[in-house]
Amino acid sequence: MLKMLSGNTHPAVIEPGRFGAPRYPPYFYYDGIAEIPEEQIADALEGKWPSVIRGNNTPRFETGHENYLWLNKLKAVGTGEARLVGDHLEVCYSVYALR
Repeated sequence: MLKMLSGNTHPAVIEPGRFGAPRYPPYFYYDGIAEIPEEQIADALEGKWPSVIRGNNTPRFETGHENYLWLNKLKAVGTGEARLVGDHLEVCYSVYALR
């Protein structure tokens, strides 16, 4: 199994009313490990990616907005997958708070 380190940064959007505050995008970044099964490693190294790549991540949040300061202290883990859909990559994962 090939494990690839991955990372990304983007704004996260908290939907209106979900936490009793207006829509506001805190800064969100994460890293993690993507796993490619043994039988697909040779193809992946040649640029032929599998249709589904599963992985885990450890997201972090940063914000200065007073309603979301609690996010700065939150520890979380995520699990999900990336799928090739036509000519683009669709990423879907779930994030869980550790308490």
